[in-house]
Amino acid sequence: MAISVALMSLLIVFSVGVFSLLLGTVFDRLGAWDYPVLIYEPEFQFSFMPMGIFLLWSALLFLMVLVFCYAWLFLFSVLARRTSIAIGLTLAVVFLGVQFNDQIIGAYNPFLYFDVYEIITLETALVQENFDINLVSGVMSLGVSSLLIILMSYIVLSIRMR
Repeated sequence: MAISVALMSLLIVFSVGVFSLLLGTVFDRLGAWDYPVLIYEPEFQFSFMPMGIFLLWSALLFLMVLVFCYAWLFLFSVLARRTSIAIGLTLAVVFLGVQFNDQIIGAYNPFLYFDVYEIITLETALVQENFDINLVSGVMSLGVSSLLIILMSYIVLSIRMR
C-alpha cells in the first residue's frame, strides 16, 4: 500500500515537472540555469550558486523529506491498520514536528530540514548561528531517521504477524 502511494506520488511529481518544463520551453526558452542564488556563509559573508545546482540540491533534500514522511506513514499504517487514521497521525506528527522544531536544538533534528529553500541557501544556519545545518547534515539526518522509523515499522509488523 505505502509503496504504491509512494510510486504514485513520484509519478505525479515527475509528470508535473515534465509538463512545467515543456510549457517553459514552448513559451519562452528552457531557462537561465546560471541565474545566481544568494548563499549565506559564516561571518556575514555570502556567495552565489547557479540556479541549476540549487534546483538539483533542492530536489535531493525534498526527496529525503518525502522519504521521511512516507516512513512515518508506513509506521502508522502498521500500527493503526486504517488509512485515514494513519494519514491523520502522519500529518499530526509532521505538523507538530515542524511547529516545535526550534525546541530541539541541533543540526540533527529531521524536522528542521522541511524548509528546503532556507536550508540550501543556509539562511537557517545564519539565523541559528549553526553552520552545521546544511544539505549534507539534512540528508544524513532525514536518511538515518527514515531508516530507524522503517526498521521500527518492520519490527512492529513482525511482532503483529506472530
